[in-house]
Amino acid sequence: MPPLDASIEDCRRPSVEASYGQRIYNPANVPQGERYYNPFPLDVGCLGNLYLYWLNRAIPVVPLLAPLLGKMTTHVVRDRYTAEEALAFFTELRASLSPEALDALIEHEQDFDCVMDPDRYWSQLPLEFQFRWKTHRPPPVHWLPRLLRP
Repeated sequence: MPPLDASIEDCRRPSVEASYGQRIYNPANVPQGERYYNPFPLDVGCLGNLYLYWLNRAIPVVPLLAPLLGKMTTHVVRDRYTAEEALAFFTELRASLSPEALDALIEHEQDFDCVMDPDRYWSQLPLEFQFRWKTHRPPPVHWLPRLLRP
């Protein structure tokens, strides 16, 4: 548990703590060999991965989920949304949805591949949309950190 006076931006914990709990939802930056991590971006990344895992089929119906989840789960921690930024984006997204989109039936399918490969869900969207939101798309993971993963 971080100290009560810890700043959200500067808080650091031993990286071993990032592996507690369900590792399946850990963002891609966790197993990169860093000694310390900030638990707040980790929480946002884990929540984004949980949503990707369960709600990936909603992305073609609600395309703005892709940029939201992309910024929540990027392995580039400095580019990851804070919880406040993710909530603000979601609030705007929710307000922009049509009644048809809100009432759409979505088949839930667990898809771990969407968590590991953002191209799996981005490729379901029109190229024009992908280009417009390219700043929210996670970049590919460099080959060196991949070697450090279990």
